[in-house]
Amino acid sequence: MGLRSIGSLAEFVIIVAVVLCVWAYWRIFAKAGYPGAMGILMVIPLLNVIMLFFLAFSEWPVLKELKALRERVPTQKSAADRGDRNLPDDALTDEVTRRFNVPQKVE
Repeated sequence: MGLRSIGSLAEFVIIVAVVLCVWAYWRIFAKAGYPGAMGILMVIPLLNVIMLFFLAFSEWPVLKELKALRERVPTQKSAADRGDRNLPDDALTDEVTRRFNVPQKVE
């Protein structure tokens, strides 16, 4: 191997640590909606800091998609949260039951 001064065991440990970090960042970027291959960039010094700030402060594609879906499809829950009283009574009752963990009546 290349670095004889630190020993082959230490080189192996460093390689395993780098692979585990790339794998973890690959998963993080993929779950955020970015290409998982961006995790490889986390190995490059200085670029890893820039990528970390990018990941922390940008709006993730997954969240953009979720926001668009929530705006397009109104749900009974979102209407109940807004205080919309034009819902059927059972919708509001279900929402209150869910929020306050009220046990349901068994008939």
